[in-house]
Amino acid sequence: MENPTLVFQYREMGNGFIVNLEYNEQKTSVHVPKDVPKESRIDFTLKLIKAKANSNITISQIADKCNVSGKTIKRDIEKLKAEKRIIRQGGRKDGHWEIR
Repeated sequence: MENPTLVFQYREMGNGFIVNLEYNEQKTSVHVPKDVPKESRIDFTLKLIKAKANSNITISQIADKCNVSGKTIKRDIEKLKAEKRIIRQGGRKDGHWEIR
């Protein structure tokens, strides 16, 4: 189970109590299915950045859409930067991505 959420239920019964712990799977992205090959995810990341409205998209937002961790997207972006396919203009807060 990927990214489970823990559900905790507690209730008293007589001289004791019952605790029920349950894992529920979190929602997955409808945009990208689970276990997407790395190259497809990188291409999807580029598509997100290419959309003019998304040039300010954050790593967290990309990770949410791709159903992966922020660290995974950071690695993907480092690869794209090393290949000189994208560059970051400006700072973390007020910057944006540019496609090369």
